Amino acid sequence: MRNIIFILVLIVAFAAISWFVMMFLTKHIYTRTDCEKFNIDNIELRANIDIPPIEGSDLECESDGTTKNSFFTLDKNAFILDDYIQENKFVKEGDLYINQGEREDTKWRAELDTVSYQLSVTIIYKK
Repeated sequence: MRNIIFILVLIVAFAAISWFVMMFLTKHIYTRTDCEKFNIDNIELRANIDIPPIEGSDLECESDGTTKNSFFTLDKNAFILDDYIQENKFVKEGDLYINQGEREDTKWRAELDTVSYQLSVTIIYKK
């Protein structure tokens, strides 16, 4: 019986530590405003859209700490375009599909060109 209790305590402790590590990592990614590390993850958290696989390392990004502009060439063989547009709530505006929004700490605009598979995302970090 003592072994079972010990194992249960270890499982609960491991789960609690894992949860705290995930929360810390998520907060760390969310608060980054640069282009260096976790750029795609930061965009996904801030804009609440998925960035599908991109071609190679074809990524351009500029950030001044308050505004980030990222440009991606999406790998058209890695996802289904119509499903992506629907799942990420893009709306057709002219020749582009747009996803934009705003909340207390973030304003974003994502533009998807379905001909060239170019995705550009602008994030404005509000303090």
